[in-house]
Amino acid sequence: MKKITAILAIFASSMLFSQAKFALKGHVLMPTESSTWKDITGTLSNAIDEKGKNSVGYNVGLSGKFSLAGTFFFMPEIYYTEFKNEWTIASTNTTLIAKNKRVDVPLLAGMDLIGNYFGVFAGPVAIFKLKNNHWYNDYQEIRSNGDFTLGYQLGGQITIEKFILSGRYQGAFKREERNFINQQTGHNIQYDNSPNQLLLGIGYQF
Repeated sequence: MKKITAILAIFASSMLFSQAKFALKGHVLMPTESSTWKDITGTLSNAIDEKGKNSVGYNVGLSGKFSLAGTFFFMPEIYYTEFKNEWTIASTNTTLIAKNKRVDVPLLAGMDLIGNYFGVFAGPVAIFKLKNNHWYNDYQEIRSNGDFTLGYQLGGQITIEKFILSGRYQGAFKREERNFINQQTGHNIQYDNSPNQLLLGIGYQF
């Protein structure tokens, strides 16, 4: 909890001392294999065919957009996130369900390509796990976990008047990327092992 409080304090102070735009945002989360165009379009096609039943969760939160040199910007965000994963082991007919509650803090850098109407962004996301519920058939296991893990996001957003439409991919770092980051930082960072996800969202800028 102290770590989340510190992040909120940094977020609030950046609002006070930087010229910025702020928005309330929410996303639907869907599982996807990778960030390739084939997998993304496949996920969207499945969402339409299954009428959204492949959605595994949602997030809601606050986003800030701080102008930098030229058309570049810094976009820190904080979200409350819930999602679940469900799969069945055919050989034992065992159903496994994992439900996760966490706080996501993306720290994104980006560039506006068409004025303030369309921009792209990428960056790391710090994940603070609040609670994990695991079901094994009729058995439930609850784990409370206060550790940070690290993943990444990349995507884009369209701004029309005060409304924002966004799409982004959230993934986990590969082993080689993890080793490189640990070597550069000198720390043994914990990394996110959640399924890769496609996030589609809307927002309101104020």
